[in-house]
Amino acid sequence: MRALFILVLVIALYSPGNFAQTSTEVDTTGDFREVFRMYNPPRFTNKKIVVGKESTLQDLLDYAAEHNPRLSAAYLRWQASMMQVNQVAALPEPRLSYGYFFSEVETRVGAQRQRIGISQTLPLFGKLRWKKEAQLQAAEAEDARIEAERLHISYRVKKHWYEYAYVHQANQVFEENVQLLELLEGVVRAKYRAGSTPHASLIKIQVELDRLRDRQVDMADLILPLGTALNAILDRPPGSELPRPADITVPDISESDSTWLELLRQRNPQLAVARSETAALKAKVKYAEKHRFPDLTIGLDYIFTDEAIFPDVRDSGKDPLMITASINLPLWRGKNRARVLEAQSRYISALHQLSAQENNLLAKQAMVVYRLTEAKRKVALYDNSLIPRSIQALNVSKAAFEAGDADILEVIDAQRTLLEFELLQVREKANLQQRLAELEMLVGKEL
Repeated sequence: MRALFILVLVIALYSPGNFAQTSTEVDTTGDFREVFRMYNPPRFTNKKIVVGKESTLQDLLDYAAEHNPRLSAAYLRWQASMMQVNQVAALPEPRLSYGYFFSEVETRVGAQRQRIGISQTLPLFGKLRWKKEAQLQAAEAEDARIEAERLHISYRVKKHWYEYAYVHQANQVFEENVQLLELLEGVVRAKYRAGSTPHASLIKIQVELDRLRDRQVDMADLILPLGTALNAILDRPPGSELPRPADITVPDISESDSTWLELLRQRNPQLAVARSETAALKAKVKYAEKHRFPDLTIGLDYIFTDEAIFPDVRDSGKDPLMITASINLPLWRGKNRARVLEAQSRYISALHQLSAQENNLLAKQAMVVYRLTEAKRKVALYDNSLIPRSIQALNVSKAAFEAGDADILEVIDAQRTLLEFELLQVREKANLQQRLAELEMLVGKEL
């Protein structure tokens, strides 16, 4: 009997995980990037992306999803949260006890010298269930945070990309206008040499040309810092090669305001985080309510007994085996009531925060949709009306100047108007794509 009890204790206490070093331990003194590679499996895309001259915006988005450290950190937080589920759902650790009798207890079958026991506490009435449910909801919140972080990174990539594209396209607009003024300067110079236009006209066109070149240089100088910012989001060194953006296009968007509202309520990851956290707090209320019920502890004690003093005693030296059972007494009602009230207060507070967050997101979405619609309307205005008429006005002014019926200032003014409208057109196209990216972040899907 004694050997059998000791064998049971050894099996219960010994497991390879208690003494062996696990293979998932990480040397945190090394390069943190190696830790990212070890703990960040291909969750988002299985494609190997290399950013270069021929890359597209989608390539940049895929690259950011694989390499941005904030997304890796969000994934690791979710992984850690999932590892807690099994921890909170497990029974408490068994307790091993040992006792030694300084004064031997004499019995008929012999003196009792020492005892050893093992006990296990069993939480009753669904305590482990609600504790596990709370942790599962917390893990769901971390999973939603991964999606929120992915959408936020996607928004940042698109925002910086379209700003980068705007600068390139605006620089091209400046280049075309500089070439136009250079041709016009040649015409004015020829007329000046022929004596058909005053020297002041040549000076005015040259001043305007220098002013335009200065604005072109300012715009071109923005390419480097914008590229550096974009590479930072991609977790690439400054100065890494980026593709040259194509001309910004106008997307076709036809959804109604009610569609945007429904998508936000259903798919917004920030709301998903808040809902999961609220559900976790609701489960904690249930868990707190269960604390008014006792837990059961069962145990097994083995008492080591010497041989009896008198010979021929039946069962001499037989070691007794005792089963024990106990419960804790949750007598302090004030303490338990305070625990429940605390959990209920946190849960109700989370409900109010969820409602406030939904209202704030709906208001933010309404403003984004307004700016998106406004940018789309302005792009159509520049494309269909202002730029064609400005080109027509410039051609008329040039013809009148060449015929001697107009001053050079009229041509310069027409060229300035056309330049500003072309720059504003490109600016609004970039704004349109940036607002669309922000709307995608809010509704939780690509549009």
